[in-house]
Amino acid sequence: MDKKEAIKELKFEKNISAGVMEQLGITKALREIVAIQQKKRTQTYDTAIEALEKQIPIKMKDMRAVNDFSGRYYTCIGTCPICGEENIYRNSNYCHKCGQALDWEEVNNNEL
Repeated sequence: MDKKEAIKELKFEKNISAGVMEQLGITKALREIVAIQQKKRTQTYDTAIEALEKQIPIKMKDMRAVNDFSGRYYTCIGTCPICGEENIYRNSNYCHKCGQALDWEEVNNNEL
């Protein structure tokens, strides 16, 4: 199962578990206990989904070349598409501010 499938499954499970609680028709005290557990479970699902989504690389914004002192291509930098952190170097696989995985695939020396 890849990351996108895991996110889809977690979202589906989150919605199913909320629907089951509504259909049970249980006493008020038990409903409160189940509601607390449901809230914790929902928070857990949300945290897991958010963590998995951050692991899926997203293409950089505003990519530009950086030349060395003699004008030759050295590397490139870009901006994080999620938090807007600027001047992230190509050797970074993740944004150091928000943790989002970064996709530098489009970057070639010939393109910049």
